[in-house]
Amino acid sequence: TGMHPGSTVDPVLRWRGPLDGTVTISGRFADGDPGGGDGIIAIIRRNGSQLWTQSVPNAGTPATFNLTQPITRNDTLEFVVTDNANPSYDTTSYEVTL
Repeated sequence: TGMHPGSTVDPVLRWRGPLDGTVTISGRFADGDPGGGDGIIAIIRRNGSQLWTQSVPNAGTPATFNLTQPITRNDTLEFVVTDNANPSYDTTSYEVTL
């Protein structure tokens, strides 16, 4: 699955917790267009607060994550891709497992 940041808006994949408990969040963000660009910044947020962030340089090593978080019903997890400085060539593939 993939995302691409815009020049003024970032794509967001959002998950809403169905019940109280603990969730393990694992996966990776990777450069989907290594032919150019300046890379991206991958962000994971819980209820709007940043949990994790990492830069992925153009054609660089994917950013992997493995987090455990308590959640309550209706908490949101957001997976965001933003540009470094220029959104050109910033197609980003991602895998998320909850």
